[in-house]
Amino acid sequence: MNWGLLAPAKIESTRRARTLGVSAAVRAFNELAVPGLGGVWFGKQLLLATLGVALAEDKTGKAVTRIAMANAVEALACCLALKKRKTDELQTSDLRLKGSTKLRGKSDFSFSVVSKPGFYVTQPMRMATVQSLPALGFVTSESARFNAFTCSDAGRALTDMAIPKREMNGLHQWISAGGQADGENMRRVLSPLEPLTKDVCIFIRDQLNRGSTGEASSSKARRQAALAWVDFLRLNPRQIQSWDAKPSMLDGDHWQDLKAGALFFSARDAAIDVLDCVERHMINGDLPELVLAAQIPHAIATAIVELRTRAAAYLDFQHSQHEAKIFCEECLSADDAMLLSQLVKRDDRVLRLRDGRVLPGQAFTYAAASSPEPGTATPAQDLANPESVGWPAGISGRIKNLFLLNADLRGDLSRWLASADSPVESQT
Repeated sequence: MNWGLLAPAKIESTRRARTLGVSAAVRAFNELAVPGLGGVWFGKQLLLATLGVALAEDKTGKAVTRIAMANAVEALACCLALKKRKTDELQTSDLRLKGSTKLRGKSDFSFSVVSKPGFYVTQPMRMATVQSLPALGFVTSESARFNAFTCSDAGRALTDMAIPKREMNGLHQWISAGGQADGENMRRVLSPLEPLTKDVCIFIRDQLNRGSTGEASSSKARRQAALAWVDFLRLNPRQIQSWDAKPSMLDGDHWQDLKAGALFFSARDAAIDVLDCVERHMINGDLPELVLAAQIPHAIATAIVELRTRAAAYLDFQHSQHEAKIFCEECLSADDAMLLSQLVKRDDRVLRLRDGRVLPGQAFTYAAASSPEPGTATPAQDLANPESVGWPAGISGRIKNLFLLNADLRGDLSRWLASADSPVESQT
């Protein structure tokens, strides 16, 4: 950005996440792993999003979209949690809580303030529930858009069970008449850091098994099997899992899809490693560029060899996912210079290709640190200590998220959060 009189009034940040054009494959393998889970990893995510839909439908005197209402409810919940942590002088971070920086110092929690665009984070927890709410039967909709959701009987049952009548009336007043909804009871029922009651946990777990009426029976069966497996691992965490030994809870096709997904994610990650190597070369060179016609630097060539090995491993598995197959074939079908040009074209944000040269893109930061596509991995998936759980290498993050969600619904989440390294707040 060149600063001056003609600079824009608002500078937008550019995410460095690399999708590499394989979003459909990522979604497909995650869905094959645990159908309908989306990015959910603890119960309050489902409750707060469903509550937002329910309140938007209620006659509160305010015509507010489902998205705006859910964001406002979630922002209120996080504000109340942060206020409590400040009172208790707690300094550690918690991935269940969003907006620690954005909401710091906020004291006015009135609906008119909390519901303003820009008050809360740009990627709220609600976004992780767009797939799970209809799949699990908490909402009905003929569209995948959150604003098209309608609270189902199960969704109303969830909010009625989790939100006492007094607090629900308080939320209606908060929306329609202004004022603060910052009582201790309100904090307990909304805060992402407070556990759900036992009956609510049982209800959500039942919905995980039951799903929606329109969901395919095969999807329900896979989710039920995955839920049984992660509960077994919760009770037997020291049993190291291997791709050579299929758990008895999962059928052969499910296990094969999980293995294929792990191989594809491994190849995708190796491709990102190659691009990171290119960045490091550009940062440390005389000019921030890589000329493809010149000899490929040793570090980049070594990363390419690893990428080709992982891509070949995926192709040898002969899975039917079309987009993943095309991506891995690209990694094998060209010389190193052509492969780099294809990867850079797929990126085209952090790096860009111009006249046979790799140049910095708009998201180039001179730090050479990138991340996978949002939704590929979530903050939750690394919370459970892999040395304790013993996951097979590269397994879909959705399995790990289901493990944590199940632990939460069993009243056992704190043990697994405490077993991890200190988590860092992240936007997903």
